[in-house]
Amino acid sequence: MALTIKQKQVADDFIITGNRTESYLKFYKNIKNRETAAAAASRLFSTPEVKEYIESKMKELDEELIADQREILRGITKQFRREEIDYQVVMVKKPRFDDNGNFLGMEEKPEVIKLPTQNKDSIKAGELLGKRFGMWTDKVELEASNQVVIVDDTD
Repeated sequence: MALTIKQKQVADDFIITGNRTESYLKFYKNIKNRETAAAAASRLFSTPEVKEYIESKMKELDEELIADQREILRGITKQFRREEIDYQVVMVKKPRFDDNGNFLGMEEKPEVIKLPTQNKDSIKAGELLGKRFGMWTDKVELEASNQVVIVDDTD
């Protein structure tokens, strides 16, 4: 059984609100009794079609909103290559003049400037990329006083 437009609307609203009864009442306005609406909503949301529809919509949202590995690696790479823009607010001194051109003094105004990724952020991004690709290994010193004995008992 395919879902009707109204059933899809109820399911879509539920995904946003998380309230089955309210979502049901929003699109089935002919039902005035809250208990009746709650029971009907419960029946609707227990059908396999609605469950599958909600699950597929949630998966779509996850794919859109949650970064995957490739997206994370692309973002870190942009930081490493200093392709990302960093915005900083600086105070700039500018002369102030009246309408007749007379100098009134200096005034400080905040101004937003664009800078490439800072070196420290680029270095950190390179470090993260190196770890991802196994480029670094920690040096481990191991001292053992016992000897390792290998016993071959496969005879």
